[in-house]
Amino acid sequence: MKKDIKNKRLIYLVFFISLLFLLFYTYMIKSNENASFSPEEMIQLKQSKDFMNSALEILQQEKQAKGIKINYENDPNGTGLIGSDYSMITTTVGHLDAKRTSINPDMAALICSIFIKQGLKSGDSVAIGSSASFPGLLLAALSACKILNLQPITMVSLGASQYGANEIDFTIIDILKTLEGSFGEFFRPVAISYGGNNDTAEDLSDEARSFMAKEIQKSRYPLIFQNDLEKNVNERMAIYLEKAKSEIKMFVNIGGAISNIGNSPEILNLKPGVNEHIENIPEKKSRGVLFEFALLKKPILHLLYIKGLSLRYNVIWDPIPFQDDSFLSINQIDAHEKSEYSIFFFIFIGVISILIFLGKRLIHLS
Repeated sequence: MKKDIKNKRLIYLVFFISLLFLLFYTYMIKSNENASFSPEEMIQLKQSKDFMNSALEILQQEKQAKGIKINYENDPNGTGLIGSDYSMITTTVGHLDAKRTSINPDMAALICSIFIKQGLKSGDSVAIGSSASFPGLLLAALSACKILNLQPITMVSLGASQYGANEIDFTIIDILKTLEGSFGEFFRPVAISYGGNNDTAEDLSDEARSFMAKEIQKSRYPLIFQNDLEKNVNERMAIYLEKAKSEIKMFVNIGGAISNIGNSPEILNLKPGVNEHIENIPEKKSRGVLFEFALLKKPILHLLYIKGLSLRYNVIWDPIPFQDDSFLSINQIDAHEKSEYSIFFFIFIGVISILIFLGKRLIHLS
């Protein structure tokens, strides 16, 4: 009977200690995930999201003015940045839920938080290489640059995967021209390419390539047309370095353009989000711009695997509708903070194990 009472006391004690640890984790650790951001920086995160929201409204209005209907079945938030199932400039398959997640204005707050964590300051240059497959992520990156007064050097490709900027009446060129008309040359890319196979749209029809050529010529954006990957990458790197007004502090890769990621399987080893140090660099003939910047010891922001990005940074998956304060849940946990979490976990396990061991020993001795 006494042992039963002591067993119950031990269970209650273990429960009480576990509850204390849970409360400590919830209120002292979990609630401080964004504590590394000052109040001013939290305002910048919100401003990045708000700026992207305002840009989306401008794009919606432009589509309506052109008589282009928004497909609310595919684009329930009415962003205007979800493309069609197929068009002649569609390069690869795409996942609709991933595309909708990428257009969440929280992405602008996330990228802003990453720039801040990486120590980027006003006036720093950021190199951006983007396919047209994720126009929302390009808009998010440029929104964050705008709020932090960073200097983006942007290159884009015209071809896009399913549900990206693949509408022939509203291509990535139309998107950027619309934003340039509202916000100035900040949204003007320094170069454009066809995209698709070999970055020259070899996998698309003659009609598609003819359409692309006319659109690029009308845009007056400088064209990069190199079907040799090494030459393509060399030309891009030269343009980035020439156009930079200050030291390039980060490379942002958006989508899977071969000129940016290369054709080496090594790209599969990159984490979604920030990669501060990339150890295994492919050989010259198979590496894209991303690895060239990694060789220069620049951190890489890799925005391709959206599900992984969402899980790593706690961005809401496929939100319908978008939420005003959801950006507050975005995580920015660095390696030091992760080690603190591990220490907390091991302390908890250790304390509970000692309690159980001593409790059972005392019960046995009685």
